[in-house]
Amino acid sequence: LVNMARGGVVDEAALLRLAAERGLRAGLDVFEREPGAAGEVFDDEAIRSCEAVYGSHHTGARTAQAAEAVEDAVLRVVQAYLQGDPVPGAVR
Repeated sequence: LVNMARGGVVDEAALLRLAAERGLRAGLDVFEREPGAAGEVFDDEAIRSCEAVYGSHHTGARTAQAAEAVEDAVLRVVQAYLQGDPVPGAVR
């Protein structure tokens, strides 16, 4: 199981149970209680000590490729707005 979306998407208690009972392995880039939120230290001992769970800091958006994609998207929105065209992704 790989979760890079949102921490609440995965029931971590169920994940730990399935890791113990059925050998499930998981890679988590996000957690129910995010490490470092408001200066907190990641203290979820159950997740941290489970050898079947591999965790990382939520850093997917901190790559050069991600930064370029955001820059390109912002540029397209601004250009469309300035030209009077429909703005990509606009709801109204």
